[in-house]
Amino acid sequence: MFHYQSDNIVMNFLSKAFDLMFLGILWFVCCFPVVTIGASLSALHRVAAKILDDHGSGIFREFICAFRENFRTATVSWLPLLVSAGLLALNFELCLHMEEGLFRQLWLGLLIFCAVIWAGILSWIFAVIARFRVTVREAFTDAVLFTGKYPAITAGVALFWLLDVLLLLYLSWFSFPFVAAGMYIQNRMLEKTFTKYWGEAQKGESEKQWNNG
Repeated sequence: MFHYQSDNIVMNFLSKAFDLMFLGILWFVCCFPVVTIGASLSALHRVAAKILDDHGSGIFREFICAFRENFRTATVSWLPLLVSAGLLALNFELCLHMEEGLFRQLWLGLLIFCAVIWAGILSWIFAVIARFRVTVREAFTDAVLFTGKYPAITAGVALFWLLDVLLLLYLSWFSFPFVAAGMYIQNRMLEKTFTKYWGEAQKGESEKQWNNG
């Protein structure tokens, strides 16, 4: 009996691990057009949450459904983030080529602050869109709220995203087991925070909405 339960735990773990790796591949492929990164991230968050809660069935179908359902909200949210990322990169480049001085230090400090806020919003906004029916304005408001209220979790999620991107750049397809592990940890951190913030009752209602989506 104990052996049976042990096998069950191992098989459940392996099943979730392979599902998350396949989900990571889908997310990576759907990010290629760049403008679809937002929709891909929201689909990744939704399906990852279902996998971790043992609600996942048919990863590809669920990912495509989530991608299509949140495409408009996620894309409209992603485009200003994309433009602002380009502007930040340009300003960093200009700032680093300036002569040393007080103005350069102040400008660099302001740019770093803006980059931190940008990373915080990116860490939360598509997870919010994935789990709750919100407008673009509400998604940005909630993302800023979470960034300020949970700085440690925000930093952890942002760090895992940075590691995932670096692994994909340097290890390509060999990085997906590590990307899957990062996705697991990120979604556990986010889910715990959402439960605390909205409460179990509202979380359950939201899950009911998107499970029927």
